[in-house]
Amino acid sequence: MSLSHALFMARTQALFNKIPQELVLSYLSGILIGSELADLKYTKPIYIVAENKLSERYVKALKILKHTVISVNSEQCFLAGMEIIFQTHYKALL
Repeated sequence: MSLSHALFMARTQALFNKIPQELVLSYLSGILIGSELADLKYTKPIYIVAENKLSERYVKALKILKHTVISVNSEQCFLAGMEIIFQTHYKALL
């Protein structure tokens, strides 16, 4: 099934009450994540940097596909990067 067909099916699933309307966005997210990861050939650990809800979805999908996955909180990653930039370029100014 093509990606466009699968995305269209999400709408029809909701219209015909096969999935509750409030789950359509999660259903679409699953289709997109599945499509993105379907042909993944990478064998090393995969790092996911995302907010918690999205990260959980990727981690779950990657584990189903038997990949080693490491999840990194995006906010903590951003703050650590900003700290490195500050220490490298601006600390001497204080």
